[in-house]
Amino acid sequence: MDDGSPAPCWHLLRDQPGSGWATAGKLLARKRPRLLPVYDQVARCVLGRPKSFWLDLHAALRVDNWALYRELMALRQAADLPETVSALRGL
Repeated sequence: MDDGSPAPCWHLLRDQPGSGWATAGKLLARKRPRLLPVYDQVARCVLGRPKSFWLDLHAALRVDNWALYRELMALRQAADLPETVSALRGL
């Protein structure tokens, strides 16, 4: 069952009637905005269909990747988001 999802409760939320993978992810991102970005149909369209979004994101953020951080911060600024929005949330 470990498909790289951000939290075990994602599976519980995803499997509820009327819910799916995007809704589960949005609920978790809303609950923990500094921990989880929203990954939904729009993000999937932009990013393509990686084998595992969560594992790829984890790998990208594990390294000392200041270039990625600066790019996320520049995107946040370009989108005119408030400074309270973290780099990860801006993603």
